[in-house]
Amino acid sequence: FLVAIIETAKRGVETFQGIHQLRQTTTEKIATLGSRSANARKVLDFLYQKPITSSPEICRRLDISQPTSDRLLADLVRLEILVELTGKRRNREFLFHDYYALFLS
Repeated sequence: FLVAIIETAKRGVETFQGIHQLRQTTTEKIATLGSRSANARKVLDFLYQKPITSSPEICRRLDISQPTSDRLLADLVRLEILVELTGKRRNREFLFHDYYALFLS
């Protein structure tokens, strides 16, 4: 029983460290976006709460237009922060893959 508790605690610490490292890495990537970095940071903060999102959801959360949201999501895909899941041109969903993967290991 105690071994299981120790292993669970170790995994929790490792996950926390991974999140901290991921936050640093993604913050550095977002800094390259210039004037869009402020909104990208808001998207990133939201993604830590909900790692799967869509353009309409980003529009609502940030109170921005659809084209702005689409450009922002395209930037995050280009920076390899997000992965597009659906393969469609419309109703696309995006995954914060590296964050999600921290909980699967």
